Amino acid sequence: WPVFLGFKGGRGIATSLGVIIMLSPVVGLIAFAGAYLFAAFRQMGLGVFIMLLMLPFLSWFFAVPLDIHDRTPVTLGYAAITLIAYIRRLIHHRTELSRNTPQAELLFNRLLFDRDIRDRELWVHSERASRA
Repeated sequence: WPVFLGFKGGRGIATSLGVIIMLSPVVGLIAFAGAYLFAAFRQMGLGVFIMLLMLPFLSWFFAVPLDIHDRTPVTLGYAAITLIAYIRRLIHHRTELSRNTPQAELLFNRLLFDRDIRDRELWVHSERASRA
C-alpha cells in the first residue's frame, strides 16, 4: 500500500510473503508452499487464509532450529502480519454482485475465499468483465 498511490492497492499478500521470507526463509517457504497446495483446487484464497493463520505457530515451532532465543517478538510480529492481512481482506466496499448478500455471509466469504460471493466462476467472470 504505497504512499504515492494513496495507500491503495491489493491485499499486500505478496509483500508480506517477501517480508516473511526475509525474516525466516524456512517459515516463508512453508507458507508459500502451503498456500500453493490449494492452487490445484482453485482455492488460493483459502490457502492464503490457512497459511496466515498458521504463521505465528510456524514461527514459534521453527524458532529453535533458526537459533532464535526469544520466540515471543518474532511470533507477535507474525501475528501482527496475520491480523493486518485479515483486516485488509474484510474492509472493502461492496461490489455490485454482493449487494443482496447478508453481512455475515459477506464477511465469511471475504475472510475464507477472498471474494464477496461464494460462486467462484461468477466472481472471476464479473471481475474480468469489469476490467475490460
